[in-house]
Amino acid sequence: MKNRSAGLFVVCAAVCAVVLVSCSSVETREPLFTDISGDWILSAIEYDASQYDGYDGAGEFLASLEQDRNSLGVIFSADRSGEQDFVVYGFAGVNSYNGFLSFAGEPLLVNPPAATLVAGPPDAERFESLFLQELYHISRAELSPDGSSLVLSGSGDSGMTFRRFRLAETSWHLTALHTGSAVVTLSSFVDVPVLTFGEGGTLSGSTGVNRLTGSWSEGDEARGLVLQQVAATRMAAPDAERAALEADFLALLAGTAGYRISASSLTLCSADGTTLLVFSPAK
Repeated sequence: MKNRSAGLFVVCAAVCAVVLVSCSSVETREPLFTDISGDWILSAIEYDASQYDGYDGAGEFLASLEQDRNSLGVIFSADRSGEQDFVVYGFAGVNSYNGFLSFAGEPLLVNPPAATLVAGPPDAERFESLFLQELYHISRAELSPDGSSLVLSGSGDSGMTFRRFRLAETSWHLTALHTGSAVVTLSSFVDVPVLTFGEGGTLSGSTGVNRLTGSWSEGDEARGLVLQQVAATRMAAPDAERAALEADFLALLAGTAGYRISASSLTLCSADGTTLLVFSPAK
């Protein structure tokens, strides 16, 4: 009897040990985490057309955005809000949206993305509905080894591929600037300043009067921007209006510390986030 009791005790102890080890391993399991911080432009989307009444126009719509000189495309931006959490926001084709994504083994948008309610062309609205539904149902996030592309995927073969937004090799023309009390849109007849962010950190463009050169680099913080050695030729402006615009433009460039992007613009801002200069794509 004693031997049987001892045997039962050994078996129970072994089972308890297995259970404890199992529980311990569950508690200490590292969650799957991918740092998706930054701004991303949608380049491809895979989906089950049968779930969207046979809609198969997503590729055509994305191609039309690529050709639109005033559009950056469909945007997905993510900012860290905790160790495993992100605030996500962007442009879905017609409206801006925002939501929340958390990594707890698998990424999950806690709530359906909220969007503004601007009406748009039927094809754009159809695409936007598809995009937001797919975004809500993602279950995995994967970065390419070099960090240049991001894939958000859901069940089956559905998924969205994004390319990282890069300032390099982009050109912009000025549409608005901060005057000290407000951000003012430029008159259409003014020769507007232009900025080109070259590969390798070269900066070039025009002040609207003179040629501009300099250098640029990404700051230490997300969306940080450092402009250095900005200089311009010294031709006289043809009138006081353009002379004032040139002076204001160069002064605001000197105060630039970061940038933001939206559906159709690049905004240069100060260290405290104040809007200084607003540009549209110069495709």
